[in-house]
Amino acid sequence: MPDAIPACCPAHAPAYPFARDRSHPLDPAGEFAIFRQERPVAQVTLWNGQPCWLVTRYADVQEALNEPTLSSVPANPGYPTLS
Repeated sequence: MPDAIPACCPAHAPAYPFARDRSHPLDPAGEFAIFRQERPVAQVTLWNGQPCWLVTRYADVQEALNEPTLSSVPANPGYPTLS
C-alpha cells in the first residue's frame, strides 16, 4: 500500500482499479482508505487510459448522485466506454 497519493492531474492520475490482496478477496484495496482520508474525490485512469472520477466517501457519493449537471447518459461527452 502506498504511503501517499501523488498529486493528481490527468498525466499522473493513479491507475484504477487498484490491485487487491488476493488472500482476502472480500476486503477492498487499501488505497481506498488513503483516498477517503486524503483525496475523497480524485481523478483516476481506467485500464484503457480514459480518465474518470473516483468518489470514496458516502456523503460525497450522495451529493454527486443528486447533482443535475452529472449524467449517466452514454451519449454524453466523457462517458466511460468499453474498448
